[in-house]
Amino acid sequence: MTTQTSRLPFDLSAAMNHLTAKDEKLAELITATLPFQMDADPLQSPYEALLESIAYQSISGKAAATIFGRVKALSATGRAPTPQEMLKLRKPVLRKAGLSGAKIVAMKDLAQKTIDGIVPSLEQAEKLSDEELVERLVSVRGIGAWSVEMFLIFRLGRPDVLPYTTSA
Repeated sequence: MTTQTSRLPFDLSAAMNHLTAKDEKLAELITATLPFQMDADPLQSPYEALLESIAYQSISGKAAATIFGRVKALSATGRAPTPQEMLKLRKPVLRKAGLSGAKIVAMKDLAQKTIDGIVPSLEQAEKLSDEELVERLVSVRGIGAWSVEMFLIFRLGRPDVLPYTTSA
């Protein structure tokens, strides 16, 4: 991944300098962490980003990368299967790639909702508000607010998103 600060709707350097100057603890955290990076693939659609997000849920990054690589190998292009391809893929084939039953159902729901226009194109997503995107995308099985917020931050570069989780 490479940083794509030119696509950000704000000046990343100015924001980091401002936060560093205003708060000692934030300055420590900013200095100790890797710089912000947007997802660099300009061809990755919201569908593909969310498909990958589903693959990575609740397993290690290394295992998820292996499984998602197998899923991509099922496509004619070597990229993530298109929504149409995903709907045609049979459950045993996807299970053999390493996906759980729940992830298969989630990926197929994502594919259908992409075809139906609920999941927008990247161009459409860039024009929608954070709230509208959250509302539309959480209707997809297996996609929660946190996953959408990660999409807003790392794929769309939205600056005013603060994801949080609650404990039961």
